[in-house]
Amino acid sequence: MTTGLPGVGSHTLVSAYSGPPALQNASYATQWTLNPWVLAAVVIGATLYLVGIRRHKAAGGQWSIGRTATFLSGLGLFAFVSMSFLGAYERILFWPRAVQNTLLIMVVPMLLALGAPLTLLLANCSER
Repeated sequence: MTTGLPGVGSHTLVSAYSGPPALQNASYATQWTLNPWVLAAVVIGATLYLVGIRRHKAAGGQWSIGRTATFLSGLGLFAFVSMSFLGAYERILFWPRAVQNTLLIMVVPMLLALGAPLTLLLANCSER
């Protein structure tokens, strides 16, 4: 890239930046990064939770659809915050990092806790 300024000459500017492109409105939908650890945690967590619900219902128990929805929403939000543009730009811009931290510290744990996974675990443990 040349400066293009009159009287300055044609000096070449060198940039060492190698991050994602500038954040535009289209980047909200297109700048996703696949994090295999996050994806594995979400898939394993959802699978264990749904298997626990199936076992609990097979034993004659009742489980609220609201609890299931909040737990799966927490896992989905965790995946979104970690792998969407918020995860891609967390090291580049301040506001995506601030939003990511706020959601990961305050909202995701609340949704996961409202899903009552420990209650489900205790309901599935046999009393011997």
